[in-house]
Amino acid sequence: MTRLPPTLALLALVALAGCGKAPTPELSPYANATLTPSVGLGDLQLGKTTLAEVLANWGTGRVVLLVSDYGAYELNYAGGNLALMLIVDGGPCWVAQCAYSMRKAADDLRAFIAAVPYCAQLPLSSIAARGDFFKGATDKNIRLGDDLAKAHVHGEPQINPPPDMHAGMQNAPAFRAQYP
Repeated sequence: MTRLPPTLALLALVALAGCGKAPTPELSPYANATLTPSVGLGDLQLGKTTLAEVLANWGTGRVVLLVSDYGAYELNYAGGNLALMLIVDGGPCWVAQCAYSMRKAADDLRAFIAAVPYCAQLPLSSIAARGDFFKGATDKNIRLGDDLAKAHVHGEPQINPPPDMHAGMQNAPAFRAQYP
């Protein structure tokens, strides 16, 4: 087996250690904020915070385009450890987005919003936070990595996974809050 020279190995380790895990000053308050299902994370409010507000406060992050029966833009921050999703599922923004080209919009979201200003009002529909970034807790004081039994004290999951899915879920890697 070939081994890396110690200097190169240390350099690779330093590079990996710094890969987007430290939140920027704009994101720092959210690393320890309260995540409330169907409400949001800190002052990021599901159904209320708009695309324009996210872009003004945080920039575009890394944009991921999702397309199915509807379209969505997922904006990733903190090395992908915080993701904000805005769904486009009809109305004038959907029509304009289809005419403008979703791929073109994802490539330059700010230009898209300038060309189609009513899409700036898309509401935040989902927040996903991973443990490398999120050190806070839910409104019921459940933290990433807590035992599932602690979460189930507050009620069973709304979507029931297959029974065998619970095996190994004690250290769940992410929380997701969605707008109903």
